[in-house]
Amino acid sequence: MTGRETAVVRRNDPCPCGSGQKYKKCCGSDTGREHLRQQTDRETAEVIAGFFEAHPTPAERRALLERHREYGSELERLHGEEEAAAIIGDLYFFREAVGEWNGYVRRSARPGQRAQTQDAVRGFEDPLFLAALVAGAGDGILRLSDLVSGEAFELRTDAAVKAAAGDVLIGFFVPQPGEDHLLMPLNSLVHAQGADAGAMRKLKEAAMEAGLADAQEFHAKHPLAAYRLFGQAEGQPISVADDVTEVCDRMEEFMIGRDLKDDRLLEAFFHYIGGLETVPSEAIAGAVWHAVSVGSFKLGWTLEETAGRFGTNPAETAEFAEAFAEFIAGADVPDDEEEEPVYAFGVGTDPIAAEFSQWNLFMHLAKAEVADEKALRRLMEAYDGKPYMPASPVEEAQVRAYEAYLAKEPGLRTEKSAEALRLDSQNSDALLLAAERAEAGDARLELLRRAVEAGKGEFEEEMDVAWGYLPNRPYLRARFALAVHLWELGRMEEAFKELYALLRLNPGDHQGARYVALSALISLGRLDEAESLLDHYEEPGADNAFYAWFRWAAERRRNVLGTAAEEAYRTASDQNPYAVKWVRDRPAADPYPKSAAVTPRSPEEARLIWTFLEKTLEKN
Repeated sequence: MTGRETAVVRRNDPCPCGSGQKYKKCCGSDTGREHLRQQTDRETAEVIAGFFEAHPTPAERRALLERHREYGSELERLHGEEEAAAIIGDLYFFREAVGEWNGYVRRSARPGQRAQTQDAVRGFEDPLFLAALVAGAGDGILRLSDLVSGEAFELRTDAAVKAAAGDVLIGFFVPQPGEDHLLMPLNSLVHAQGADAGAMRKLKEAAMEAGLADAQEFHAKHPLAAYRLFGQAEGQPISVADDVTEVCDRMEEFMIGRDLKDDRLLEAFFHYIGGLETVPSEAIAGAVWHAVSVGSFKLGWTLEETAGRFGTNPAETAEFAEAFAEFIAGADVPDDEEEEPVYAFGVGTDPIAAEFSQWNLFMHLAKAEVADEKALRRLMEAYDGKPYMPASPVEEAQVRAYEAYLAKEPGLRTEKSAEALRLDSQNSDALLLAAERAEAGDARLELLRRAVEAGKGEFEEEMDVAWGYLPNRPYLRARFALAVHLWELGRMEEAFKELYALLRLNPGDHQGARYVALSALISLGRLDEAESLLDHYEEPGADNAFYAWFRWAAERRRNVLGTAAEEAYRTASDQNPYAVKWVRDRPAADPYPKSAAVTPRSPEEARLIWTFLEKTLEKN
């Protein structure tokens, strides 16, 4: 598996969104294209948010602190504390360490993703830096002119970008998804209102004196030039104590040791103590007590117990916690702004919740008589979110199966799954759910194999994107559940055979079969094949913690004391340090989840990593 397959959807193919309609009458229509544009915007926004969920790492935090020491005070004087921090972050991630950003972008444009989102995300590599004059505005569009090169650009106005002719905008930009002629700001944006003409002239002259007519080359060599010329705010520089990084690392180590994760608190802690003249000895204890008090850290400690664990005075610990709480409250997002979305990905053998609503729409439209495209759009709007009333026991069985998957209570899941099987003994999902209730052994395995055979009859092999066609999913789901069961039984050869077939049917791997396959291959000692599978799905320089820990497991099988294993361990530990104690202590692993949401560099990610790794290490 060393190549990549590109999915192509033709006009008369079923639409990959799962609606059940042909592409030309769904996402290929005008209404569909607008829906597709909105969906692409959401997905690309999640990609950008995902980067900042995983960054900065501790090493990057130290680098950012060094940049702050180098020129943070100057930027704070010119632009204020908050904007200066954003500028430093942008210059680091999108200029100095842009390779890390580019690698993330390439990994985010993954196989199986919708082509529109893939294209948009790929365009985010090597962001464009602009110091541009707003030359004109109208119809919701700003016309920009780069102050160094004179090159023209366009930018859509929205709640985050409001400027008038004569203003200057400074920041990093990427193409607007789906609209190549437009740009959008990547993160922070400095807005100099009614910018001074003399400052504009000086920037152009500085580039000419440097002999750099190319704007990107000039800004790369003189990254602060535009920010210096167009700084407006006045403020006091912050003196950052030398031991800030060390204390932040100790705070993070404490959180990792206790399986605690709160990135916002850790970020606030970094900024708060960075603004103090000296870091008090009770800083960590005070931050922990604050987190315990507000329920962020569910440790059940009293103030005295918290202070005692860190050897600090309870009164001073409480005083620090109170001041820290006031700092956090002052930095809160205003009520009229939405919180940044939390980036997470779903895993498990169950279908995602949205599949039931997709099935309802699919069934409505499959039974409807559609005269033309306009009628189809009306039907889609009318049926959107409306439950489908089953017309037969077979259809009702599928409804009960979805209800079982969505049930929060185990008893209700059992009741609904039993009803599904009674209504249709050949329903693939009903058989899968019945396998859960079967005693471990031949009975469960037999039900899983029956589920595969039942789903196979509904599977359409001709689909370019197998997962995109909704009726295909029960079969793919059944094969994955069978493979996971064989893998959990330790029958690795059989498990990998199923997983390999599944990845060939659905190369985009919407189910995460590659992770179980990697665990099986490493367990079997088939390390070259594992390396090939990693290379197929992993982009160069990837910071995917699953891949990093798999690479360590493979190197460990080759030579547990080798240099390669040691280096791989350091890389994996940095990408998810929560996994270290699982690997060290070797507790019993959790079973593969039915349904779970995992955030990068988190305790839950570490537990799932160990679920995969345990089987690769048990014979060593």
